[in-house]
Amino acid sequence: MTSPQPLRLARISASEAAARTSLAAAASGFDVSGVGGGLTFSLVPLNFCANQGAGFDDTRYVRWSGAQFSISGTQALSRYLAVQAFGAVASDPPQALQTLALEGFLSDLVQKAGLLGRGIPEFSTEASTAPLPFAYRWEIRPIDERAGTDAVIPTSMCGELRCDSLGQLIAGGVAASRLGGDVPSGGLHAGDLRVRTRLHVGNARLPINVLQGLRPADVILVEDCTLRDGIMTLLVGNSHCWRVRLQNQQLVILGGPTKIMNLTDQPGEAMFADDDTSGDFDLDDDIDVDAEPPSLDELPVTLTFDVGQRHMTVAQAFDLAAGTVLDLGRPLARAVSIRSAGVRIGEGELVEIDGRIGVSITRIVSRSEEAS
Repeated sequence: MTSPQPLRLARISASEAAARTSLAAAASGFDVSGVGGGLTFSLVPLNFCANQGAGFDDTRYVRWSGAQFSISGTQALSRYLAVQAFGAVASDPPQALQTLALEGFLSDLVQKAGLLGRGIPEFSTEASTAPLPFAYRWEIRPIDERAGTDAVIPTSMCGELRCDSLGQLIAGGVAASRLGGDVPSGGLHAGDLRVRTRLHVGNARLPINVLQGLRPADVILVEDCTLRDGIMTLLVGNSHCWRVRLQNQQLVILGGPTKIMNLTDQPGEAMFADDDTSGDFDLDDDIDVDAEPPSLDELPVTLTFDVGQRHMTVAQAFDLAAGTVLDLGRPLARAVSIRSAGVRIGEGELVEIDGRIGVSITRIVSRSEEAS
């Protein structure tokens, strides 16, 4: 008798789900004639439980714009592209020419989509260290079905494309923004999904009684500060961030996006939820019956500090390339928002105290304001 297996569910965010919907709707019959000669490109989502690269002998690994991809089943495509690129003298082109032709094809795809600002896809000989949970069946076929009778052009070339979370969001944003004319208007698409972007400074933990006693001109030292030499973090949602430089009232994007690591030590474990059947609840586990109960006034409250937040679409967020300048129209150091549980309770300005960053309060919610 076999022991029961815990339930394992694919766990994805709303942004990732919307990106998958966009790709399923928009990445169908994409004309790539200009990069391969009379071809169309399509993607079809695969089940989350699909075995990686099943039925394919070759797998190539690609890094692009911070995201990681794997492409399987490229032999027929790379051979065809090499013949197109290097002519009949290479009727049986060597592997090196096939690799060059495939790299050129992917670079031309990026250029055709208007995404050269994100860089050129780079092939890697090493497999991704992180899981690639999002899987698609890719297919490239001649626009003219009669071309399939030509021995040079295969009737259909297909394989499997896998990507990480960042690759999923980027591809979904591209599908929604670049192929928007082919997307049904009634659906939810990643390019239209709005996410919160926030210029995060850091946080501080204060007891409730100290928080209630704060007044203008008080200074709070910032813990876990992201601001270093004018460079700080721009958070997008709760999963990715960019590094930016502050220049008075302007932001300059330096690099990103980078995925914010989960608390788990294993990157892939956050993808699945397992039943925990290791034991029963112990309701008294953390309670010392002989200890003096804590005072509610001494319970810590976490404050977060940021110098602005706004909402933008996923497509807009992932169009932020290195060198992009954002003009916020106000000096950032003088407009720090103080929040508790996401609610704005005060304002301040950044100060430096003996090499540490602090926030000097200019306005804080008082008890009279709370009562009103």
